[in-house]
Amino acid sequence: MKELNWREVWEEKQKQRIRPLKIVYEEDSRAKFAEDFSGQAKYNNYEYGREAADALSEILDKDVEVLEIGAGPGTLTIPLAKKVKKVVAVESSETAVNYLRRNMKESRKRYTDRFKGEHCEMCS
Repeated sequence: MKELNWREVWEEKQKQRIRPLKIVYEEDSRAKFAEDFSGQAKYNNYEYGREAADALSEILDKDVEVLEIGAGPGTLTIPLAKKVKKVVAVESSETAVNYLRRNMKESRKRYTDRFKGEHCEMCS
């Protein structure tokens, strides 16, 4: 019986499956997406983030510090910041970070922000 190396098979299938993107993203389209995403989160009063924070309520309290990776415009960050001591938000998109800053200010949540490269630290 021949032995099969699943890792090699998987890697080969991945190479076949992954094709170069044919879509070209323009910077304006990314900014528009970020604007729309931020607007939707605010329109729904951060419903998705509130529900996620509520689901985690057993482990969240005012002494907890949270690391959120991929914070976007604050969909989860803002509801979390109301429940915990500190949220450290990491976001790679400069546009999303700008919306996150704006949304934190609009939510009237007291915070400080420190930006080092692509790292944004939001303190409640």
